[in-house]
Amino acid sequence: MRHFEVCRVCCLFFFLVAAALHAQQPRVTLSPQALPRDVIYRTLFREIAAYQAEADRLAAQSKPDAFVRHYHESVLQLSAAQFAQVKNVALGCVQQIQAIDLRAKEIIDTTKNQFKNVPKTSPKAIVPPPPQELAELEVQRSAIVLAAADTIATALGPAQFSYFENLTRRHVGSGLKASTTASNAQ
Repeated sequence: MRHFEVCRVCCLFFFLVAAALHAQQPRVTLSPQALPRDVIYRTLFREIAAYQAEADRLAAQSKPDAFVRHYHESVLQLSAAQFAQVKNVALGCVQQIQAIDLRAKEIIDTTKNQFKNVPKTSPKAIVPPPPQELAELEVQRSAIVLAAADTIATALGPAQFSYFENLTRRHVGSGLKASTTASNAQ
């Protein structure tokens, strides 16, 4: 019984030390302005696609869909014509991204399957570095998103697009919880 109590006290001590060390690490929260442009637009485009799909689902059930369908038009302060352009670009971009994501999933699944039956204590159980093809797909995905954002910039014009981009960063950034420890942020 005495051994159990000593173990319990030691565990409690180590837990408190670990908690204190963790609490002392400064946190840096990334502002929407610090988020990469492709992340902001990829998030926006996927959100627009999801809202449009939900609006279509509501309409198919003969339920009111106007609020969902025009949500981004309102939040991003666009005219109906401007939002139609943004929506078309967003939906096309999301289709392209989904194709890339599907290919990435295939690569990841193939890699995982190679190690599925390896015992965790085996030297082969070490996680391999990601395949180079995944990095290439990420570059493609970012390029597609940035090209879509540039298409919107051309359609809206410089002044309107600057305002649109600020609203987009605020809108998307308010929904993202991106934080890291200070040592990783440097």
